Amino acid sequence: MKGESSSVADLLRPVFDTYRDSAVAVVGCHSTGIARESCELDALVVTDEHLRPTSLRLGRSFCDLNFITEKDALNPPDPEAGVSLALSKVVRDSGLTLSTSVAANQAVIGESSGRASQGRLAACLKALSRTDEALLQGERRDASFWVLVASYEFARSWLYSLEVMPSPSHLLGQLKDHSKGSGKDFEAFTMGAGLEIASRKECGDRLEGLSLLYDLLGSRHAGAGTQPAFDGVAFQIVRAKSEQLLALREHAENYSFLGGEVARVMIEVKGSFGPSRGGRRQNQDVLSSLSDERAGLLSGRLVRELGLERPASEVELAVDALKERAAKHARRI
Repeated sequence: MKGESSSVADLLRPVFDTYRDSAVAVVGCHSTGIARESCELDALVVTDEHLRPTSLRLGRSFCDLNFITEKDALNPPDPEAGVSLALSKVVRDSGLTLSTSVAANQAVIGESSGRASQGRLAACLKALSRTDEALLQGERRDASFWVLVASYEFARSWLYSLEVMPSPSHLLGQLKDHSKGSGKDFEAFTMGAGLEIASRKECGDRLEGLSLLYDLLGSRHAGAGTQPAFDGVAFQIVRAKSEQLLALREHAENYSFLGGEVARVMIEVKGSFGPSRGGRRQNQDVLSSLSDERAGLLSGRLVRELGLERPASEVELAVDALKERAAKHARRI
């Protein structure tokens, strides 16, 4: 453990030098002991102002920097931040800000996890409602997207209810580890996420589709002169994780990880490029507004590579399963 802490401190030396007076903690999968070699180091830096998260390369490793003010560290703005702080590992803290925060959040981790679970379940139900609407409108691609979103929100809600912090590239493994007595919950997630088709080819196709989405977002932000949230370094992290999972033949975990990325990145693409149609469907038509003949931004091939052209009957089965398990889960939290 001492050697591991020393290696983390060495890796974070450039961060220490840049933010000389800031407390720093490690969060994410490195703080919970499940990180793989390809996993980036997630660092939390206490600053005097609100700064955007950023990804950077440190030698042969990657690091995601997230920033938090001292006020928010001591009184987290949302329950998920509270869970993350409770499970963090402090690596520099001369003013004891983070040490105080960790102790305080560990004392209320049950409450924070419960609230986080409720929030994610609400997001799951909203996504399922949008799936239903898309199916009624005959928008198969939108339905495929929203049931994907719903499945990941359900999975996160499930894990938070167990005081487990979800980690994107470990999500399927985390669910498996906690699936005893919850087999139907696990099945509902895998149906919603479409993991039955996971294979080396499907993972490769989805990864290449994501690379195009990242390129689109990078070009849009470069033209606007703003810093992209999904830049080249961020995609290098995604690719490194996916390639290691391919090497390990963890195709289902890989496809699950990439599916979570698709759900996350497509929302950004919609916000950056999607035409506003107005009315109640403007938030539902993520795919149809970007892949029809008029918009033409996303080709049919790209939509298929991303795994977002599923048969309506398959989507309907997944929706039914997720609704049933979400209702039972709601009674437990």
